[in-house]
Amino acid sequence: MKNLIIPILAIFIGNCSVAREGRLFPEATWSETGKKIVIYQIRFQESDSWNPLMGTTNKSEFQTYLEVYDWKDGSLADSPNTVRKLPYWVLPPNAFFHEASSKFYFLRGISGTGFGTAPRVVSIYDLNSDTTSDLADSSELKNIWSILPSPDRKWIGVVSSEGSMTQPVGFKIHILDTVSGKGNVKEISTWTDGPESGMSWKSDSTKLFLKLDGKLFSLETQGGVKSEAVFPECFYPGTSFGSKISNSGEYLEFSTPQNFKEFEIKKIETFQPFSKQKLGNSEKNCL
Repeated sequence: MKNLIIPILAIFIGNCSVAREGRLFPEATWSETGKKIVIYQIRFQESDSWNPLMGTTNKSEFQTYLEVYDWKDGSLADSPNTVRKLPYWVLPPNAFFHEASSKFYFLRGISGTGFGTAPRVVSIYDLNSDTTSDLADSSELKNIWSILPSPDRKWIGVVSSEGSMTQPVGFKIHILDTVSGKGNVKEISTWTDGPESGMSWKSDSTKLFLKLDGKLFSLETQGGVKSEAVFPECFYPGTSFGSKISNSGEYLEFSTPQNFKEFEIKKIETFQPFSKQKLGNSEKNCL
């Protein structure tokens, strides 16, 4: 028996390591003017599992670091204007920075949960006052999949479902007032985190277009879901701020999670910013 205990203890002790900082690759979101960009990154404490056969590490204490930079003539400023730290993970690409109001609209987790898991919360962070307001959480919307604020910032589109994250049922689309959290809600057929599904606002913020399994619908701030014959040429970026691509088609490709400043600037020639998109009866290749 002793001969069995000793090697088991050796494996256990040898794999109990001191926690270290882990990082995901940074993400970027441009402002409505294209003159500022927020680079945000999820960081966490990481330690080896006691069981080496698991092949994964234990991750906890998730945080999100925000840095606001000036962007001019296709280049990033040497140092950020603003640095903030939020005590939870933010779920890319559901993060939108609005320069004029200094507000950051995002979908997040809660303290103590694993990255990307339920429950999720729709929040607005004010960089000027360093305060966060929550619009919706799992007590109101069980599973939250995606968000998209309107160009005028008065509304935010939210996709939710019942069931679980692995077996969702009862999908709904919500248009919530960004002050009260109240608004319009209707049932929809499905939602997937991929090109088959999408949201895109009308430029005057009166209507939210939906792409659901290849079919096009819309929902007004007051009214029901209806089929659409005329819809946006592009379902990305879908609103006037928070795109991961600049108005001139540039985006940042980070080479390491260890440094915000190690990236290549790449460009998509076919990209159409929200301000130049039109309504039509066919989709274009905008990316």
